[in-house]
Amino acid sequence: MQYHKGVINEALILASGLGTRLSDFIKSPKFALKLSKYPLIYYPILTLTSVGVTEFTIIIAEKYYDVARKLLDSLSDKIDISINLVLNKYPERDNGYSFLIASKHINSEYFYTSMSDHIYTRLIPMKLVGSLDKSIKYDVIAGVDSNPRYINLDEATKVATSNDKVIRFGKDLLEYQYVDIGVFITSSNLINYVSDLKDLKKLTFSQLLNTAIERGAHILYTDINGLPWTEIDTVDDLNQVLNGDRRTVLDVVLNEVRDLWR
Repeated sequence: MQYHKGVINEALILASGLGTRLSDFIKSPKFALKLSKYPLIYYPILTLTSVGVTEFTIIIAEKYYDVARKLLDSLSDKIDISINLVLNKYPERDNGYSFLIASKHINSEYFYTSMSDHIYTRLIPMKLVGSLDKSIKYDVIAGVDSNPRYINLDEATKVATSNDKVIRFGKDLLEYQYVDIGVFITSSNLINYVSDLKDLKKLTFSQLLNTAIERGAHILYTDINGLPWTEIDTVDDLNQVLNGDRRTVLDVVLNEVRDLWR
């Protein structure tokens, strides 16, 4: 495993979504949306930097290259990280396709995969990496939550499990035990199960993981049990983060990452 003293130093950020449910409310791409001190995309980057990640691969829609390049160059000028920006010509093909395109640029055997529109405490990646066991074979460790406090459960991706393994991801699952928090530790071996899916017209990340499970991949999970995290998909999500109950998550993360900024 390529981690040292509980640290994984590489991460893949999926940021090529078009943010259609916010398009009538904001003019910029969603990843550039300003939340208090930082653009949305800075939050997962800064959180992962705070736990030892130094190399980032970030995939964005090709039409937003100039916006992304400016934001990410500004960030890498202020903190000591490397950012490789990967362009997605077909963002409508969804996050599973983005993952397959971007994962070609990952060098480590194990790396974080994170959604760009999720905001979460550094305790979450720390808990995921702390659950690693070198004696157990796995292709993914999924961060899950048995007690989600700052999300709209109707919008969330649910997770069904059996024993220590995930058996299904999906928004419409009727029987489930957890909610997907959008943060994973991923093995490069996962690609071997799903590389042929890149030709599908649309592939969500949940579909990619479900196919991997069906083909024999070992997807384990770690329950973060109510630690602060949230996601921004809708105008209501945004309002809750800025002025509602979810403001707590934003304030927690801002406090955690403030010393990174110089």
